[in-house]
Amino acid sequence: MENCKKELELYMRFYFKNNPTSTKAEETQAVIAKAEEYIQNTLPTIVSKNHVYTTNQKALLLSEAGKLYNVIWDYNETAEKFLTKAVRLNPKNADTWHELGLCVMKRQDLEFAQSCFNISLGIVRTAPVLTSLAISMRLVALNHPEPAQTEMRTKAMELIIEARRLDPTHGPANAAFATGLFYCFFSTAKTELQYLEKVVENYRKALRECELSRTDVQVYINMSTCLKFMEKYDETLESLQKSVEFDARNELETREKLDSFVKYLRNFAESVQKKGRIKGKRLAEMVADLKKTASGNDGFRVKIIGNVGHEETIPV
Repeated sequence: MENCKKELELYMRFYFKNNPTSTKAEETQAVIAKAEEYIQNTLPTIVSKNHVYTTNQKALLLSEAGKLYNVIWDYNETAEKFLTKAVRLNPKNADTWHELGLCVMKRQDLEFAQSCFNISLGIVRTAPVLTSLAISMRLVALNHPEPAQTEMRTKAMELIIEARRLDPTHGPANAAFATGLFYCFFSTAKTELQYLEKVVENYRKALRECELSRTDVQVYINMSTCLKFMEKYDETLESLQKSVEFDARNELETREKLDSFVKYLRNFAESVQKKGRIKGKRLAEMVADLKKTASGNDGFRVKIIGNVGHEETIPV
């Protein structure tokens, strides 16, 4: 069933690209219909009254169905219903507790979600559950003042380090580790530049080793912000273009971020040409690096050496 869940997640993430006139509601309906198709074809026994199952077998069937319903972006009541029944029938299934925690996080019940993750970790410690608990702790930390917020973020980072130690290839753990490092950069008044190479390294590791991470819009947004600070503008543009690709409905305003960045680059180029107080030779070198190619949304590709302010997105 894990393959079915992965297929369903990719079906959802590429749905709008394959159905560009669809609404978000239509996408949700289509994904639920696909989930129910998997359930009917792979787990027909959930609705069968002609077979007797053990308690643990019933729990497993309910758990697998709940996972499929939980694939959609928003909270799904049916998913919580199935997963709750599953943990009541078999409270020793760590995977089901994890999924239930992910489900209730979507309705903003972070306290219950953390309880589910901790129960799961009490059964077996795994990279996915450690990562989920760490992310939920970061979200809770946002509503706490200092020094409590830093203490919670530090604890979350410790969990992510443990997750990476257990499974170095777990994409979400590597992405969460990168985001944690990037937050450290922001918290040091953006002076500790040594964090940035590690941030990009771990985002790229997540993209390289996890198919679902490669469609994660937030990874591309955060990485583009980091690359701006590193003044790697060509790579920033590539990352922003990827974010637009996977934010097909522009729910995270990635098109505006891309347009703003392109505008920034053009303004910088104009300021160098019209007002820049730079030696002629250096000016010529910088202007020579400004060029247009056939790639990109509007054909604009650029590499600039400079330090001009730009919009920033502080990572969670």
